[in-house]
Amino acid sequence: MVKTLRYSIETLHSNLFYLLLVNLTIFFLTYTQIILIKAIWNKKKIADGTNRNAAYMAFALMTFIVTAINVLVYNKYIELIDKRLMLMNIFITSAYFILTMAVYRVYSNLVVNEQENKQLRVYINMADELIDEYRRVRHNTYNIIQAASAFIEENDMEGLKEHFSSVIERQRRIEKSNIASLYKIAHPGVKSLLSSKLGRIEALSLNLNLEITTDLREVKVNISDLCEILGVFLDNSIEASGLTKEKYIEICMFEDDQYYITIIKNSYDPNHGKKGNGIGLRTVNSILRKYGLMLNNTIIEEKYYIQELIIKKFN
Repeated sequence: MVKTLRYSIETLHSNLFYLLLVNLTIFFLTYTQIILIKAIWNKKKIADGTNRNAAYMAFALMTFIVTAINVLVYNKYIELIDKRLMLMNIFITSAYFILTMAVYRVYSNLVVNEQENKQLRVYINMADELIDEYRRVRHNTYNIIQAASAFIEENDMEGLKEHFSSVIERQRRIEKSNIASLYKIAHPGVKSLLSSKLGRIEALSLNLNLEITTDLREVKVNISDLCEILGVFLDNSIEASGLTKEKYIEICMFEDDQYYITIIKNSYDPNHGKKGNGIGLRTVNSILRKYGLMLNNTIIEEKYYIQELIIKKFN
């Protein structure tokens, strides 16, 4: 005689409550297993969205397996099982599967909303930096006008000409080196971020070397994540280079057949602490763990600190 939780098939055949109890027990054990597996994965800090999706798909797959086992059992003991009990079990299993899909759909929507909110925060931060840049430009313009008015009051036309010539020449150099390079970037978010950081670099009178030869058009990384990483690297580099006599910062963005490569190099003073403790690096590491196609190399060469961000292309 076949036994199930101390009850025979005949008992299940005659009592709907026992059949319901058996099915609920099976599903409870399955759900408990999934919770345990998920807890183990969380302890391992698996942050990749693909892995999270795989976990939920595994949950659905196990539900399907339980359903298949039930079907096989019914097929083997079809003559002993009442048709009403079989239909009830199929209904419960189907409802469980539909509930699983509904939970997964809600989870997916939450992930999308989280990404949208994150991207919105990045754009708000960039907007704040652009406002600061506008204030800086207004302040510089005021200083230029004040200096010009002093030359006019002294009736020093030659000095006035030299003053405006130096201002125009400096602006031409900035536009030639910075703006032309920024126009190559296809993504407005990245372009806006770099524009605001370049304004800050100019305000601090840092020595900048900028070289951009890629448009990042086909980069397979969420732009908000990329902007957040670049923002952290640039903020730390600007801060560190501003504390040195050389005040040097270099930004290079290029690509080859397999990778998009960004190099941010700056002068730094070892006496001002370890650069590895810079602001936001923990956030950068958490973002990098989400992607298997991004690699970050940190290099120290004498008095220079270098951050390399390498993004693999999909061929």
